[in-house]
Amino acid sequence: MASACSPMPGLLALNRDALADLAQVQFHGRIRVGLSEDFAQVPILRALQAFGADRPGLQVEVQVGIPGALLSKLKEGNIELVLGSQCEGEEMGRLLWREPLVWAWADHASVDLPDPLPLAVLPEPCPYREVALERLAKVGISQRTVMICTSNASLRAAAISGFAVAPMIVSQLRNGLVRVPASYGLPELPEAEFRLFAASRGDTSVFEELAEAIMNAVPRRHAGEE
Repeated sequence: MASACSPMPGLLALNRDALADLAQVQFHGRIRVGLSEDFAQVPILRALQAFGADRPGLQVEVQVGIPGALLSKLKEGNIELVLGSQCEGEEMGRLLWREPLVWAWADHASVDLPDPLPLAVLPEPCPYREVALERLAKVGISQRTVMICTSNASLRAAAISGFAVAPMIVSQLRNGLVRVPASYGLPELPEAEFRLFAASRGDTSVFEELAEAIMNAVPRRHAGEE
C-alpha cells in the first residue's frame, strides 16, 4: 500500500508525460537554414540533424544557394539562419573566418592570359562575381563571361580545364588549380568573410543554441580564423 506521503504511480506517469509535452511545445515549429555551397558539408549537416533529433517537434530545413539570394530570404523572413560569405559587405553576422579571394587558373595553361579575359563566375547575386567584375572594370581590363556556373564543382572545372579564369577562395586551389601571379596584372581581390547571419526575432533561445551547434561543427582549418 502506498504511503500517504508518496505520490501514486499513475500521477508520476502523468507528471512525466506533462513535462515531455512541455518540452515538445518549447521547441515546436521549424527552423530554416540557408547554406552557401562552401558550408554544405557533412559535419555541418550532421550537426543540424542531431539538433533536430534532440528536440521533438522541431523541424530543421536546409536550403543551399548563392549567399546574396539567401540573405535576401533572411531579410524577407523566409529563412532564420544563413551561413555564407561576403566581400566588403555591410552585413553584420558572426565572423567565422576570413580567406583570400584569388584568380584561379589551370596549372597547365599557357603563359599568357587571353584578351579579353575569359571569366567563369557563379550567378548573381554572388559576392565573388560582383567584386571580380568591379575590380576588372576599375583597372580597365576587358573580360568575357564565358561560363556561368551553378556550383563550385563546375566553377573548378572551368578553371582546371583552362577554359576560363575564376575568382575563388585560396583553399580551393588544389588538384590542378593555381593562383594567377600578380605579375600578370590582374587586380588584387579582397578577402572573403565567412559569417553566420541570424534573423531578428523575439524567441531567440533555440536559434542561439542552433547557432552554437553550427559554430562547433564548422571545420577549424582556415588561416586567419577568429
